[in-house]
Amino acid sequence: MAKIAEFNKDNLDILRRDINAALAAVGAKHGIGMKIGNIRFNRDSFTTKLDAAVLIPGATAADSQFAKYAADYKRYAPLYGYPIALLNNGQVTYNGKNYTILGYNSRGKRYPIIARGVGDGKVYKLPESAVRSK
Repeated sequence: MAKIAEFNKDNLDILRRDINAALAAVGAKHGIGMKIGNIRFNRDSFTTKLDAAVLIPGATAADSQFAKYAADYKRYAPLYGYPIALLNNGQVTYNGKNYTILGYNSRGKRYPIIARGVGDGKVYKLPESAVRSK
């Protein structure tokens, strides 16, 4: 790639991919997941946020962004009656689909449970009833 003369959306997309690839290598060395967040830029400079999280045992590296939610699930599970064993291990069925529980979003009032669909791999927000009845 040619040298960057000024920052724009196109070259920052390429730069983001290169930076995330380098951060993945550093994160793997130290057992953490790392990526850059939103990029703010002008013609001559840019700033970004660096997100890093400890890898969750039994979860994929992509799920490491949910480490805070996993910690909150462990913290609030006894209080709300959620089975702790469901976190990243067991599956729940909700509306006929299977999900793996990734964590609990304490700010999500209607849909606080964060889960990954078993069939499609997408991340979903579920109501508390999805784990309470298990």
